[in-house]
Amino acid sequence: MPSFTPLLPYVLSEVAEENVTRIAASFRFVEQVYEQKLAINDICDAHWGTVLVRILWNSDRWPEVERCKQATACITRLTQALPEKSQDSKQREAEKGPVTKKRRGEKSVIDVDRVATPTGLTESGFLHALDILQIVISDSRENPKWQEYRQLLEDPETVRGPTSCPSGSEMEVPLDMPRFLRSASVLLELLGEQLHRFAVKMFEFLQCACARLQNADTLRCWKHFLRIGVMRLKPLLPALVSEMLKLAVNLQETDATAFQELQRTLVSIVQETLPHPEVLLAFPPLPDHLRGSRNQIEKALGKMSLQQRLESTTKQLEVSHQAVRHAILEGLMHFLTQQRKAFSALADLPGDVLGRLMKILLKFLSESISQGNRSSQLLCGQVLGAFGAIDPARLAGQVLVERHNPVNDHRAQKGEVELAKSVLEDFLAPHLTNNSFAFAAQEIFSHLKSAGKEQQVWEKLHKDAREALNPYRTSKYQNLSGDLLCSPTSFEGALEEATTLLPVERKAFFQACLPAAPGNHTLALFLMHHALQELIMAPELSCSDLASLAKKLVDLLTFTGKDAPESQETATAQAVFSLLDSLFQKKEEINTTPSSRAGDETWKKRQLQRIEALCGPFSFRLVLNAALRCGAHARALQFLEMELEATCGERSFAEGSRLGEADCELLQQIYHELGEPDGVVGAIRIGPNDRTRTSELELQGRWSDMQASYEQMAGHDRSKALCGLVKCSQAMCRFESSLQLISGIRQELPELTEHLQPRSVEAAWQLSSWQRLEEALEAPGDQIAAKDFQVQLGDVLLHLHGRDEVKLQQRIQETTVEVACAASLAARESYTRAYQHILRLHVLSDLQWLSQKRQEPGIAQNLLNRCDITTPSFSARQSLLAPLRVALQDLNLRNEAKSIELAFSRLCRKHNETMLMEHPDSSFQGTSSDLMVSAQLEWGKILYARGARHEALRHMLVLSKTSPRAQLLGTRWATDASLLLPRVAEAEFLQAKEKLNDEASFFYHAAYLDYLLKGQISDATNSLLQATPASKKPRTPEHSPFDRKNLVVFTFRGYLQALQRGTKRLRFILNRLLQLAWECCQVDFHKQEMIAEFQKEAANVPAWMWYSVLSQLISRALHPDLKKLFCDIIKSVTMEYPQQAAWHLVQLLKSQNTDDRSHTQLGKDIVQEVGRKDQDLHRLLCTRIKIAEDFGKLASTSGDSIQFAKDFPRLVGGGSRAERWQVLVPIQSQMTATIPRMDRAAIQKTADGRGFFPEVILSERCLEHVEVFRSKEKPKRVTFVGTDGRHYPFLCKAEKRGDLRKDSRLMEFAVMVNQLLAKSSDANRRNLSVRTFHVVILSEKCGLLEWVPNTKGLRYIIDELWKGRKQARQSLTEVKEMFDRSKDLHETFTRQVLPRHPPMLHKWFLKCGDPSVWFAKRVLFSQSQALWCMLGYLVGLGDRHLENILIDTESGRLVHVDFDCLFNKGMLLERPEMVPFRLTQNCVAAMGITGVEGIFRQCCEVTMEVLRDRGNTQTLLSVLHVFVADPLLEITKRVAASELAEHRVQTARDTISEVEKKLKGMLNVGAAVEPKEDNRESVLSKVERMRSLLGRDRGVGLSVKGQVDELIKAATCKRNLSEMYVGWQPWL
Repeated sequence: MPSFTPLLPYVLSEVAEENVTRIAASFRFVEQVYEQKLAINDICDAHWGTVLVRILWNSDRWPEVERCKQATACITRLTQALPEKSQDSKQREAEKGPVTKKRRGEKSVIDVDRVATPTGLTESGFLHALDILQIVISDSRENPKWQEYRQLLEDPETVRGPTSCPSGSEMEVPLDMPRFLRSASVLLELLGEQLHRFAVKMFEFLQCACARLQNADTLRCWKHFLRIGVMRLKPLLPALVSEMLKLAVNLQETDATAFQELQRTLVSIVQETLPHPEVLLAFPPLPDHLRGSRNQIEKALGKMSLQQRLESTTKQLEVSHQAVRHAILEGLMHFLTQQRKAFSALADLPGDVLGRLMKILLKFLSESISQGNRSSQLLCGQVLGAFGAIDPARLAGQVLVERHNPVNDHRAQKGEVELAKSVLEDFLAPHLTNNSFAFAAQEIFSHLKSAGKEQQVWEKLHKDAREALNPYRTSKYQNLSGDLLCSPTSFEGALEEATTLLPVERKAFFQACLPAAPGNHTLALFLMHHALQELIMAPELSCSDLASLAKKLVDLLTFTGKDAPESQETATAQAVFSLLDSLFQKKEEINTTPSSRAGDETWKKRQLQRIEALCGPFSFRLVLNAALRCGAHARALQFLEMELEATCGERSFAEGSRLGEADCELLQQIYHELGEPDGVVGAIRIGPNDRTRTSELELQGRWSDMQASYEQMAGHDRSKALCGLVKCSQAMCRFESSLQLISGIRQELPELTEHLQPRSVEAAWQLSSWQRLEEALEAPGDQIAAKDFQVQLGDVLLHLHGRDEVKLQQRIQETTVEVACAASLAARESYTRAYQHILRLHVLSDLQWLSQKRQEPGIAQNLLNRCDITTPSFSARQSLLAPLRVALQDLNLRNEAKSIELAFSRLCRKHNETMLMEHPDSSFQGTSSDLMVSAQLEWGKILYARGARHEALRHMLVLSKTSPRAQLLGTRWATDASLLLPRVAEAEFLQAKEKLNDEASFFYHAAYLDYLLKGQISDATNSLLQATPASKKPRTPEHSPFDRKNLVVFTFRGYLQALQRGTKRLRFILNRLLQLAWECCQVDFHKQEMIAEFQKEAANVPAWMWYSVLSQLISRALHPDLKKLFCDIIKSVTMEYPQQAAWHLVQLLKSQNTDDRSHTQLGKDIVQEVGRKDQDLHRLLCTRIKIAEDFGKLASTSGDSIQFAKDFPRLVGGGSRAERWQVLVPIQSQMTATIPRMDRAAIQKTADGRGFFPEVILSERCLEHVEVFRSKEKPKRVTFVGTDGRHYPFLCKAEKRGDLRKDSRLMEFAVMVNQLLAKSSDANRRNLSVRTFHVVILSEKCGLLEWVPNTKGLRYIIDELWKGRKQARQSLTEVKEMFDRSKDLHETFTRQVLPRHPPMLHKWFLKCGDPSVWFAKRVLFSQSQALWCMLGYLVGLGDRHLENILIDTESGRLVHVDFDCLFNKGMLLERPEMVPFRLTQNCVAAMGITGVEGIFRQCCEVTMEVLRDRGNTQTLLSVLHVFVADPLLEITKRVAASELAEHRVQTARDTISEVEKKLKGMLNVGAAVEPKEDNRESVLSKVERMRSLLGRDRGVGLSVKGQVDELIKAATCKRNLSEMYVGWQPWL
């Protein structure tokens, strides 16, 4: 077949200007030229694009108003002159697929009533023309067709042959850009209403063209583009407005007329978009010349809350085009800059909102890096910095990076139709501006058409995807290179090889996808996952072929080139890692799938052989080393543990591993990179003891001891020792000494100069020694040192010092881009690992803002507010505050610099770090008076923290003359040390209260009076117990300022008045008041005066405060003395919050206590009195009673099935109209008031406190389906249908022996524990929080328990894991028989039972696939395990068998249920529980290689430190005091009926006393004595147990570390475990 002449487009475009007859004659001549071998229709079909480009270029000959008309006429004449197609041609066209039809109401691009082939013209021709213009304007010289296309945009007299002028020579004719834009304008006008079909592609084309030239022609192009319609362009509008604003900057200076026209266009866009605030929100900031439109936008957006704005922005970022995302982020950046003054509102947003936004930012950043878009990288870094380094604890459990997980991928193994839909819709449709993607789409449609599946796939595609993909169903792209551009040594090359191994029927589709694979790791990885699945399932395939493919994949991991994380090799390694995850998951799936028919085993064996052929060449150490090189540290940890398990056996983790020196250091390095210091501690403890001293000292912050250790090392390893000494000097803030030391090292060991450059730079800027900083920056450094952040930060501060704004901004931007790229790569592992880079972006953002806003007031406070959102660790906040202090000081902002310095001193004090603060009299001289006072206060606190308490008191005494805060603080310290007489202390407190009049002053005064009152009540209690004659009254404290009556009155008055002035200590005060009121009444300690004062002051406390202790008020409301007082408070709360309070009142109304009907009568009285005031409320409460009755009957119903709709029509929304109901769905979030910290002014402004509850979710019915569980009590799962459309399941449960009030009380206790943990920075960093659920008490024996979603019992998980093993485990009956026959339980347990039951739980974590998720889940498991162990020990929680412990399958967090066995009840069972909590071999193995060391032990210690804190202990005991008021403990001794009530109260008191002893260091477990004779384990002997010594007070006064250590030993003691009840299954 003859080839086309390059001049044919010129010929056809010139001929098009003749009449139709002459054009037809020309067509016949052309056919003769080609010797009749090609029909003119085929020739034109192949050249529509090039001819159209020539027509557009020639249109410049005509006047502007005639251009589109003449171009249309040319195209029309060409189409009219074409001869009618032959039947063969029509047949071939029919085979290509159906002709695309117009949508109703739409016009064609051209009036084609007389046109023979409009589809080819409108679809393929215009698409081809657009591609030609795109290639030319983007100057894509690597494209083989570039020169040919470039010559189309030249006049015929300048056209040269293809070899006459090489690209880039001096003779090359420059492109006429104005004419090019005019031609593009004509193309846009030609497309008309069909332009929307090419909107994204055309936008990118115009964006590229307008970057080359900005004039009136550019504006004309954009105006034609806008003919699509503003509403149709909604997804692109932000980017479009951004481009037009850039154009406005140029036109404002060069073309006033065009500038005014552009302004009108922008105003029109804004006017049309005003009804759509979600679109306006994404607009970039408008300049001053559009002030009116800007004001309109701000007014339209003013109605949206901050949370709504960010949620809307996130939603648009998730679905937007890259250019649109860039524009949206510009607007977001502008908004965040405006919000800096109100940054606290931004910081208070919910974690899920921030997490979603952070996820899309990191995704956009990653895409920008892969595309090499530096401006987008900079913008992402700036936005991340403007948001600040959000504490990772707030984002715990959220996956911030999208990863391919074939197990959870809904697209996996769905057949070719579903696979084609996924590739077209998810990967190709959003990126069709890339010609390789367009070509792949075309080839896929071609394949589907030949396979008869095109229409089936087409109907499944989303409407937007169909509109974008439609032109490529008939397009005619060709692969000019002949071969795919896949390097054989690349991942795409491996994909190509895998494709060749596929069966013929599957190969064609994958080959059609391959053109889009080069350079697109995401698509290549997706295809490779599916290709491997096909190969494993293929009917005929040899393992040798797979081994060859595996060898190629192995080669991708053993690269020796550039190892930097940003390299292409790293992305390739990550892809190979993902394939390995998929193969391991597939192997596990095959092993656990039961065989259901003959031949299944053979088929499974064949699949496993193929998987082994693919995985075999990958050794654990190979993958480990590759993971370390590319920064995949979670994967490195996973494969290190897999290697150790394969080497040491399945029981290695459970029994505690000891690592060699090399592996120990490697494990420390991995945990350090993962940002898990507790893991580093664990690695040290399981490693060689003699080589870990410096690491352990560093973790403990003992820098002086570490310095001495390095000095001892200097003799044999001088380089390491000297570098260590520099590190110690800087850690102790001895920067001058550090510089001197570095100077000496440079002379002695010059080779260390580059290594120490970052240290010298940091020391220089910390000292504000600018000359030495300049010298340090000029020191010779390699590429790595140049990229060190300390070097970059020093350079930024040096430019700030030099006041060179241009260079400063340039350097900040360069550093921001580098740090942002590092953050993106680190975030592939986790947000925690990326956090150090986010902190750096935070610092750079602050420095940039500081350089621009240095004259604004309140700079220091703004910076400190931003600092408060970061993780509360010393290292994180030090890295923020130190450079800010230096910068402010250099800018001569003394007050602001000193404010930062004061904040840093406070930080050092709270973390017991080295403090260099000098006396404020000298260091803060010349600052404001308020700042001076704050500094003096801090100086006193520093003295007190150092142990110089007398000096601190003298300092406060002097300061108290001018500062009432100092007077309050000094008085507190003096009273704590018993240095003041009560009369003197009272006078001091009164003076401070009078001056301050705040919550703190009233609280500390009341707390001091409470301390005095506690002694009086204790004396009164002892007097009653000893039957002291009534005439002998307890003595009043010596020198007391008032009598006992006033002591009671003023204590209660102080606490209640403190509540009216702030909420910081709300929960402590309320719980203490309830306990104190009870105690005063119990011993008749001026109870009448107390009640009168309580009632008087309580009237001034808002109802929302009392709601937080409503359940405790109800428990204590039966006390005869407190009944009226507490009932009045309960009524006020019920009136204010009827939906929430009604669920609490049910337990009174439906009490089943036949011995005491006072509960029910009290409930009825409250309902009646409330009902008299509000009839609607009365109806609500009565309805709630009926609903509770139905649920109570449901809970007590026996049988395996229930006809729910028939037996309980009211619950499913049936019945009469009068029986219909609407109740609050009683989930934890709905029933809990989240009260923020408030001062007196904020409290007074708070009207009703409804804002402390989330949006109310009501329910009018339950689902008809009820699931009945098979356990003995037959609990039922019922589901509320919420008004928000969601379903809320609950467990409706009845207890024949237990009391569900225990579950409710323990959850209340857990809520309080969470609140205390939230105040601890150490606990916060470790995500220590109990997963609580709400318990609705319907009566003492039945209730509704909130269903915790995504949970499975540990027993179920372990059973499932055992199904995949060939070796069957022993049944419970078999193990019981072994123990029954045993003469030595310990021997049987250790030598027969344990070996048959190796730990399995750690394998469950591997099922998640992604190592980062695996690591996050395991860490959260270890942390929650530690928290529950300590909490369970504290409250004596027993019966922790595997069905009572659940695991959240999404996060790995443990959830405990069934709390009937409380307060050491397990020790009183027939077979006493010998362990304090469950820490069996499965629990230990699931924590990883470090076992109980590291994360678990550290979290145990942190938890116990928080619980044993003096202030927290009192709060916890106050909450537990409800067991005295409403005793829920079983009576184990027979007592007379008359003494039963008093005996219950005394039992509860003794129990709480036991808890108090534990909080003081008591060890109350079965293994807490010295070993007996030759016993290897610590355990009580049988004789001691018979003497009832089990669990009695031993070890009182142990330190936290000592107590935790003994508890862990007792819990893991094999002898203890061997004596546990068999049903507890201690071997699992």
